[in-house]
Amino acid sequence: MLPGYRAAAKLPELPAEQLELVKQGAAYAQTGAAPGTPEPIVQAITGVVHSSFPDGMHLGFTVSTGVAVLAALLALFVRAGRKSEGAVIHMG
Repeated sequence: MLPGYRAAAKLPELPAEQLELVKQGAAYAQTGAAPGTPEPIVQAITGVVHSSFPDGMHLGFTVSTGVAVLAALLALFVRAGRKSEGAVIHMG
């Protein structure tokens, strides 16, 4: 996949050793585990990485829903101020 993107971007070909380093870096970025890490550990890390984003989004939506409900309840009790006739208005 990487060589196809590089060709589409009209970049020069990488030497084999540099291409291997790029592939290792991509594998590390996808799993968060260094090359040569045992498979059960890679699977555990991958599971944690993949579930942390939805869990964080769930928490964010829950908190923002609570804030929105609280704001709506407060808006029910807040009314615009009333101006009394003959009240003195101080400007600046």
